[in-house]
Amino acid sequence: MVPGVAVSCAGGAIRAVSSAIAGSLELARLAGTYSSVCRIDSARRAQSSNPARPRRRALHASRYVVFRIPEGSHRAWSHPMNSGGRSCDPTRVRQRGGQLGAIKKKAAVVTTSEPKRQLTREDWIDAATKRLVNMSVEAVRVEPLAAEIGVSRGSFYWHFKSRKDLLEAILGRWRENQTRRIVERIKQDRRLGAREQLSQLRTLRGNRRADDAAALELAIRAWARRDKLAKRIVSEVDRERLEFTISLMVEGGAGEADAQSLALLGYAYTIGESLLQDVITQEQIAQCRGHILDQQIGALKDGG
Repeated sequence: MVPGVAVSCAGGAIRAVSSAIAGSLELARLAGTYSSVCRIDSARRAQSSNPARPRRRALHASRYVVFRIPEGSHRAWSHPMNSGGRSCDPTRVRQRGGQLGAIKKKAAVVTTSEPKRQLTREDWIDAATKRLVNMSVEAVRVEPLAAEIGVSRGSFYWHFKSRKDLLEAILGRWRENQTRRIVERIKQDRRLGAREQLSQLRTLRGNRRADDAAALELAIRAWARRDKLAKRIVSEVDRERLEFTISLMVEGGAGEADAQSLALLGYAYTIGESLLQDVITQEQIAQCRGHILDQQIGALKDGG
């Protein structure tokens, strides 16, 4: 036999008749063998109708429900409580294993769900980056982010020391994905000459998701106009990108002055392209990129 459940509520007792869990066959089919113990900590705030009276917390006697929910199940079972009683406030039920159940108004509910995926540091950076692009850096704050993701602030502080730590992570990932990984990928293939490396650099930049990359670039540069940290990182990234292109051209036999001017020309176009996404066509983009690449390759010794 499955024990009945007794539920206490401030201001009166509600009897959950044994039939509330006495649908033994149905509950057994849904929940499995009853073996472990789930403690129902019945706690709620009692509010007086008199606004002047302070709110007080009413703690009620604990009750126990004996059951075991099979791993991976996602089921719920409910039964109306005695209609003659008063309703209970929603009360959390803590079950061993981390699953949750609840007692709702005029119903006894036993429910289980799949454990939520643990949020990672990257999940927070993803969400923060979206807010940065869609709104501004001022919108990247802990409480709105936590509410948007659907978690408490405690999850944030598990991964980050502060909001500044998160902002540094956004900039760090932008630098890593949009600059350093591209450079490393080109450097890995030692068989490529300067001509092929310049061509691949242009191709890799063109293969990025243009809209997303341009939007993020613009958001970070707008942020850098009024923030010292972002300004410093953007300046460092600009130097890294330019120096890499210059080094490719010099290694290919271009003069230092030509390499610097042509690298700057190509980079200035790349930044400008992100500002003109709604104005220029894909055909125009391809023509401009090709023209700049031809000039850079033409400056190499014997054309690369």
